[in-house]
Amino acid sequence: MNLSDFDFSLPEHLIAQHPSEKREQSRLLNINRAEKSLQHRLFFQLTELLNPHDLLVMNNSRTMNAKLFAHKQSGGKVEILIEKILTENSSLNEAIAMLKCSRKPQIGDQLILSQEVSACVLKREGQWFSLKFNISVLTVMEKFGHLPLPPYIKRPKGATQDDEARYQTIYAQKLGSIATPTAGLHFTEELLKKLSQKNIQQGFLTLHVGSGTFQPRTHRKK
Repeated sequence: MNLSDFDFSLPEHLIAQHPSEKREQSRLLNINRAEKSLQHRLFFQLTELLNPHDLLVMNNSRTMNAKLFAHKQSGGKVEILIEKILTENSSLNEAIAMLKCSRKPQIGDQLILSQEVSACVLKREGQWFSLKFNISVLTVMEKFGHLPLPPYIKRPKGATQDDEARYQTIYAQKLGSIATPTAGLHFTEELLKKLSQKNIQQGFLTLHVGSGTFQPRTHRKK
């Protein structure tokens, strides 16, 4: 089996650019193994598909406002995508990031976000850059950050306020992802309550989603 076996064409007009008005009204495809059939449902009908004592496990990772816009001292624009905050020092002002710009900066270059906030390029390993901000990375993301959206969601000016509200699960708690665990986006408090009333067990784990989710999938041909 090759990864290429799973390649398929998805026309752009079939890729939703905005979510349904209500989270639980999104579409749900149910694979019925007993009948060997596909059933088109809506997400709120999950209560009909799960049985009492089933266990539903959800990822409570919270998505960071990891996309930053800066410029080099030369004036060139730089898009920063924070991958990981380094915790080796108490100030939490260092991070691993990917940079998108016309010409990659050199070691020691300053990336300027505002008159008061900047980041120094410490080193580079492949596509990854080590950056040291002059304040906490968490503070930088809170003040200047934008929620990273998947590349197939087209927003010329970046994520909107609606995106920042909807592109986050309702049970997100532990900050660390740069992309939302999208399977959980369709749950609502009401739906979780109904599942609980049916005695469907709920558990949580934390699995942070990294930039690999944005990367194109490649495969080798034998």
